[in-house]
Amino acid sequence: MKNLWIGMLALMMAFCLGSCREKSDQPAQGDATEQVAETPSLEDIVAKAKAESANWTIDDWKTNIKAAMTAIAPMFKKIGEMQKQVGDDPEKAAAALGDLAKLMEEMEPMDKLFDQFDSIAQTSEIGKAVMADTVFQKQVAEELGIADIDL
Repeated sequence: MKNLWIGMLALMMAFCLGSCREKSDQPAQGDATEQVAETPSLEDIVAKAKAESANWTIDDWKTNIKAAMTAIAPMFKKIGEMQKQVGDDPEKAAAALGDLAKLMEEMEPMDKLFDQFDSIAQTSEIGKAVMADTVFQKQVAEELGIADIDL
């Protein structure tokens, strides 16, 4: 079960990075500017974890894990939309395979970054505990609107 959550978080982070890169090419407008400024990229989160995670508290780990999940949430939402469009129709599923493959390619850099983040967390007892906290992960997923996405 732990590996499932870690894999899901890695996948979410991978989705988020691809989504963040797409958004960075577009000029931000209005409230979106504030939101982009508040949500650091996954690269920034991993860099911060490499530099500072040895001194992080439980709250620091939770904040950074939530930020990482926030960064990848848009990609998970794309997967959820794709799942809703396909439903149980095998023909639609076959047609969506190309889109899914493209999405997986976009996610690959995020997946690698999340693996780095997870490796850093596993070197810390606090980080390990927070990464294993499925209740926290489920709560964050619900806040981000990605809890019902089947991965």
